[in-house]
Amino acid sequence: MTTQPIAITPRLRTRTSAAVTDERLGRALSNAADTFEDRRAIASAAFVDQQHVRDLARSIRADVLGRLPELLNELADRVIGAGGHVCWAPTAAHATDYVRAVAQRRGATKIVKGKSMLSEEIELNPLLERDGIEVTETDLGEWIIQVANETPSHIIVPAIHRDRGQIRDALNQVAGGDLSDVPEELAAFAREQLRAKFLEADIGITGVNFGVASTGSCVLVTNEGNGRLTSSVPPVHIALMGMERVVADWDQLDVMLSLLPRSATGQAVTTYVSAMTGPRRAGERDGPDEFHLVIVD
Repeated sequence: MTTQPIAITPRLRTRTSAAVTDERLGRALSNAADTFEDRRAIASAAFVDQQHVRDLARSIRADVLGRLPELLNELADRVIGAGGHVCWAPTAAHATDYVRAVAQRRGATKIVKGKSMLSEEIELNPLLERDGIEVTETDLGEWIIQVANETPSHIIVPAIHRDRGQIRDALNQVAGGDLSDVPEELAAFAREQLRAKFLEADIGITGVNFGVASTGSCVLVTNEGNGRLTSSVPPVHIALMGMERVVADWDQLDVMLSLLPRSATGQAVTTYVSAMTGPRRAGERDGPDEFHLVIVD
């Protein structure tokens, strides 16, 4: 495997020079980094068997990668057996074309999205918007970035580069200029704005933290209720999964879930851990009519 050096373009030089001299940006990033480090340290100190579990996770990853085709095929078979659809996407174009085709077939005009860095990588939103579809990010950080017409600067905290005054300024573009920089007020405004979007959406798109091969389940790990709403309220749910996110069974998932939140956010467990297995079945009160898993190489 070879790596290519980063191209230092004039635009990158200009942006880098501006960033390193931006005191406001420096404070925002420093505060966020300190908070994350403190939380991780506390979570690690309380995790007695951490090194043992890390060793288990390493062996699980090695096992998964060693039989990746087998596990992915098992996952796909289980998803189909549960009434879902599977798209094998060797490229970004294959993935985006599939999502756009589903949207076109359904006559979709409004889509809500949970956080998905994979969707950012394949540049899905601009293509859907080009098709005339209203796309709304429902993760709070992602929505802030979308309103500000920016791209995420962190995989966990997309708006990590913005302080609360800048977040207020961004959301006031929607509110008309009446918001303060009090976090609770900003969050309440976002909740009010986004709630209706879930109810109006034709399709919900999420990422996948883990795909469980033995049952065909897609697992989401979140701290906001948006992931669960995005995957259950709209009539169609499309889940975008990087091919390496598969695990063999729930025992492997248990190990990975004990480490992921501690490493990512310094929590023993996130607020929501959601598992979806296919579309809504007869007799179930909620869930989508259609479920699509897009497995991206």
